[in-house]
Amino acid sequence: MATIASVFERLHVEFDFDASSSSGCCFAAPPASGSTPSTPGSVLSDGAEPDQLSGMRWGARTFLFPPMMHSRRWLRAALTRLRGGGTELVVVLLPFRPASVHFAEWVFPHAAQVRIVWDRLVLPGYAQPAKFAYCVVVYGTPKAALPPAPAQPPLTDRIVTLRAQTLGDVLAEAEANLGRRFKTVLRSAAEADLDRARSWATPAFVSTHTWVHQFFVRARDEASSGGAVYLVLPCRPETRYFLKEMLPAGAVQQIWFLAPNLIYDGFATKCRHASMVLVWNVRSLPRAPIGARLSQF
Repeated sequence: MATIASVFERLHVEFDFDASSSSGCCFAAPPASGSTPSTPGSVLSDGAEPDQLSGMRWGARTFLFPPMMHSRRWLRAALTRLRGGGTELVVVLLPFRPASVHFAEWVFPHAAQVRIVWDRLVLPGYAQPAKFAYCVVVYGTPKAALPPAPAQPPLTDRIVTLRAQTLGDVLAEAEANLGRRFKTVLRSAAEADLDRARSWATPAFVSTHTWVHQFFVRARDEASSGGAVYLVLPCRPETRYFLKEMLPAGAVQQIWFLAPNLIYDGFATKCRHASMVLVWNVRSLPRAPIGARLSQF
């Protein structure tokens, strides 16, 4: 398990955040009582209010731990500050929600790097770790080149955010991207479709929100023969198989994060989980690749 303090200390060694008068490093929220790292400054609680932006003092190299409910506003402020000069680097610690609108608009197109925090984060005031994953977003150009996470090459130029309302929208985009129609279309794949006796003729489009890991393994095996496979799954970055098997470079050719949440076949309302598309053996991306390097921290 990791804490805000341990994540900050590692980042401070790498980026050398600026001191802000006598309070230590520049933060975007008030210090959490009883939480002080070994480096100057205090670790932040998640209780900052949006209007604290107006009185915040920014350094040339600033660390932010923004309030969860107002992440979008703080990300926009960080980019505005960078573009206005006076700040060369902003490092933000926030929940990893790659299919959200604020990631599509304010993180992936602008960040130099996005690092997923491998360990679950224990937030101030809680005894148990958070059930969702956190990430470190790096804006600006640090003095030294950004290193890939140890033993984990970044997944470069393979991350796309795609706006889609329904599964039909995703299927249409996939066929346009592929340039031809699919031989296999399973829009509501079930356990029976995992049977190896049922061949998936490629190119294949498969969508499911059950048996997620098993369908990933089946799609990966089908793609090993060279056929194109598009697999629509719930986006659950808090799971170990996402970090260990889906994210690493070489595991899949592309990852499309879908925003907003999809309306699946047979449903009238949006799915409560965000969705993603894993793509194998397709040469072109559906949109311009996003600039952020995605890796583990």
